Amino acid sequence: MPGDDYVQTALVMAEAGAALAPTQPRSACYLLGYVAECTLKAAAVAALTKQGIPPADAKQGVKGSPDLSRLATLHRLIALTPSARLRRLAPLDRLAPRMSARLGPSEGAEEHWHPNHRYDGSRWDDQAARDYLVEAERMTRTLIGLRLEGAL
Repeated sequence: MPGDDYVQTALVMAEAGAALAPTQPRSACYLLGYVAECTLKAAAVAALTKQGIPPADAKQGVKGSPDLSRLATLHRLIALTPSARLRRLAPLDRLAPRMSARLGPSEGAEEHWHPNHRYDGSRWDDQAARDYLVEAERMTRTLIGLRLEGAL
């Protein structure tokens, strides 16, 4: 599965979200949520691989539509990984406190991120877009550092 590059996808979504934030905060927030999702997936794949799971199997474990409860569980594995570098991504609420409040197994998380909310104005405002942008930039800086160090 060489096409599954969660780090690159996170970087693209961060750039797109940043471009939209000034004029379309709802759409920006939605795209910036993918930065958190891709960060979770990249870190989970790396942690699982470091535990001896073949990379293709690790990617298959996180692939597909986002099951936020499953991703949150996988993310907890990162805190247990022997890689101090990867542990910089755990806990996610340190990197993205506002976004991660809706990424865990909390009630309503799946509904909160439903694509229809990009248009209904019920979830995200200008302040959320600014907060999400700061959090996405923090995550992408961490991902870039981890990739340069060979941890991802």
